[in-house]
Amino acid sequence: MDLRKLEVFYYVYKTGSFSKAGEEMFLSQPTVSTHISYLEKELGVNLFDRSGKTALPTPAGRLLFKRVKEIFELVKKTKQEINYIKDEVEGEVVIGASTIPATYLLPSLLGAFLKQYRKVQVKLEMGDSFDIWSKVVNGKVDFGLTGALYEDGFLNVKPLIEDDLIIVGHKDFFRNKSVFMSIDELVRFPWVMREKGSGTRKALEEALNKKSISLLDLNVLVEVKTTEALLRYVLSGVGLGFTSRLVVREYLKRGILLDAKIEDLSFRRNFYLVWHQKRTYFPLSMKLQDYIVENIGVCLK
Repeated sequence: MDLRKLEVFYYVYKTGSFSKAGEEMFLSQPTVSTHISYLEKELGVNLFDRSGKTALPTPAGRLLFKRVKEIFELVKKTKQEINYIKDEVEGEVVIGASTIPATYLLPSLLGAFLKQYRKVQVKLEMGDSFDIWSKVVNGKVDFGLTGALYEDGFLNVKPLIEDDLIIVGHKDFFRNKSVFMSIDELVRFPWVMREKGSGTRKALEEALNKKSISLLDLNVLVEVKTTEALLRYVLSGVGLGFTSRLVVREYLKRGILLDAKIEDLSFRRNFYLVWHQKRTYFPLSMKLQDYIVENIGVCLK
């Protein structure tokens, strides 16, 4: 079995179609069919059941696909290891990051890394912290950066940097109110809140629970899925928002937003590097992880 025929098989399996696989690989459908027929003849089994334009994998096809993925991963790893021996860093790495690390930490880090290693390609998957945690567990990303931790015995976790979380509102919101308030006053104001699964929301919930206050006690007018959306609603004066100082520092400097000072309450959390302890990592992935750990502090200066 040569790699080219296995590659054709891989795309037929992934797309569920001979014609779509041909489009992905810039091959004609008859050429794709010929490659699959050779493989089936060599193995002595049908790999797909043809039903109209759809190719459904047989049990043998599903087994072969599992092994083909392992083969391609091994080939990719071998190439990277050889490049590492040659002191060349190249290839592709897939990173998962929750909103704030993806938007406010990684751009400068990846920018500097990619200038140094110009043959590297990075794919970035974004989501809330729980989404990224799940992608690392399921092997959909090589490693992740999150703002919250979740219970799982398969992942290794390394704290990267401490984040300063604050409650902010538009300057007009505080026109007849003091930025200094007691924790009991929080329940009297309207709020803009991130969705469940957000590491930022989880940090607020944990801090309030220690003071016997539930998120359900807050007057949440709007719940949003992104940090950018939360910022826009807060800038519009809808209510208070809870986010990283990284997100709003320019607005704080210009006096457009003000941060509330809550008596006996402070919010701190870590950003974490998470990776699967049972996966074999390519040299490129490990090099980028090391680079992030060593240089992430510059993002907060």
